[in-house]
Amino acid sequence: MIAIEFLGLKIHSNKQTDGLFQLDLGAISHLWTQKSTPQISPANNHIWEHVQINDFYNSYVKPFVGNISVYEPVIVQILDILDKNGDVPSRKPAEPLIFDEISLLEHVLTVTRNLIDILKNDPALNEIAGKYLIIGLGHSIAGIIKYKTDEDIANNSLTILDPYIANLPDKKLIGTAIKEAVSGNNLKTEEGKRLRRAIVSARQSEQKRAVVLAKAWGSRIKEREILDAIKQEFPNV
Repeated sequence: MIAIEFLGLKIHSNKQTDGLFQLDLGAISHLWTQKSTPQISPANNHIWEHVQINDFYNSYVKPFVGNISVYEPVIVQILDILDKNGDVPSRKPAEPLIFDEISLLEHVLTVTRNLIDILKNDPALNEIAGKYLIIGLGHSIAGIIKYKTDEDIANNSLTILDPYIANLPDKKLIGTAIKEAVSGNNLKTEEGKRLRRAIVSARQSEQKRAVVLAKAWGSRIKEREILDAIKQEFPNV
């Protein structure tokens, strides 16, 4: 583990505003060392350090394993990256500061749960679950680095995902859905619309938790300011 500037962007820790976040390079080193798709394998008896990832896998991935054999190795690799590097703030540049209290790992898992829950009555769920799990888990994976705009996080997330999803039949659709949902504009695909719904729902539930955490940490942000910011960010919900 070393502190670095990744892709020219300084990585900050979750608790110290003037400190560098320690990033495990192993999870994403393929971006500059490999041209081929990285070797990845299914979870089998894989155990992650974060208990919530193990719970998520057992509840939201394992039930579909028999139908998502092409996608599961990719899902596992994304979870590995989040396990090592997901304890960073989830706040996007356009969002209120209060979301610094919610980790990227927590946010991504909540979004992906929401996304699968949205699909629970879809008769084709078993066939499409793999695609949607990758869309949900990967949509903000670039949150492990510091970025300036929401467009940056969508593009950088796809850069990180690209070696893993390169051979998937839905690669193009996965990328389109992530770009649409992260920007929140020009939503054309059903995948993008559903991901956006899942993101909005996650932020609505997380803002309440963030308020509690902010108070616990002695934040000076007023709750009214938080609620106003949420309303501004999601005016149509």
